[in-house]
Amino acid sequence: MTLQQSNSQRSEEPQQRPFWDDLPARQSFGRRARWVALVSIAFCAVGLSAGAQADSDEPMQLELDSPRLVADGTWSVQDVAWSTSAEDLLELHLENPAGELYLRPGPGSQIEVVGTLQRHVDDPRAPTFEQSLAHGTLHLRFGLADAVAHPSADSDAETAASEAPISDAWRKRRLDLIVFVPRELVLEAETLHERLRVKNASAPLRLKSTSGRIWATTTHADVVAHSAYADVEIYFGGLEGKSAPRLSSITGSIAAHLPWDWRPCARLETRGTFLTDYSLDVEPFEAANVKVALVGHETPGGAARDTLCLSLSSERGDLRLARRISSSLEASESQHEGRNP
Repeated sequence: MTLQQSNSQRSEEPQQRPFWDDLPARQSFGRRARWVALVSIAFCAVGLSAGAQADSDEPMQLELDSPRLVADGTWSVQDVAWSTSAEDLLELHLENPAGELYLRPGPGSQIEVVGTLQRHVDDPRAPTFEQSLAHGTLHLRFGLADAVAHPSADSDAETAASEAPISDAWRKRRLDLIVFVPRELVLEAETLHERLRVKNASAPLRLKSTSGRIWATTTHADVVAHSAYADVEIYFGGLEGKSAPRLSSITGSIAAHLPWDWRPCARLETRGTFLTDYSLDVEPFEAANVKVALVGHETPGGAARDTLCLSLSSERGDLRLARRISSSLEASESQHEGRNP
């Protein structure tokens, strides 16, 4: 090939433009590349965060120890345990329709559950445990699975055992729990037929039972307690808070033990009897077939002397409003309970 041909051939080849002639396009491509990279990184971060969140939200299971046989080997007793962190929690809601529930303050920011499961050795039903977390409120529900009255004919052996008829011995099964909670948590607790107790609360309480006795000691005035067919008894070590206590029942009696220096203000309604320590000025009168007593009011319809006025209401139970015998909350509750629960 001659030099002339070579020069001619090179002249026909497209000449490469200087890089600055293509600078806007390169900048646009660079911006697109950086955008794609940033989006990819963001999706990766979201995926990692979602995976971590899924791991952290995985519910903890109820721990059961090996069963111990008692009563000539006819009954099984097992220890129950569960715990979780209470950080970032505002409220704790507890339900135990299978037995007693006892809440008391614990150290640190942990929620710890310990208890005992009792059931007949032939009872196939295991304890149930449900938990949910939403908007700073942790909801825990404990119980025992129910059995179907009549098993189906085509059930296998395992299903038939879980669907076996309920025997009289199985009806005595129970799950009693003690729950240690941080003092600052708002507590809501419920039982069905067994006792509900709260020890040394310092935050608002919401307590409910169908026929279980409610008993509590607290330094917070915001207490709502209702047992439809059993007694309610609350010891107040103080009346801090913005909401007044409301204690109620249908047939049960109600007792409120108040600080010695409490400035009286209360409304009592019942068809039963009013009981006081005779240091309070109670003025009973009839209203809609219900006896009403106002304590700390100028007149039956007048304004209260205090902003936090207790409300005690029972359709047929007796109502007791008394000052505590001792300035110590522990000593007062021991004298009335006969023991320190």
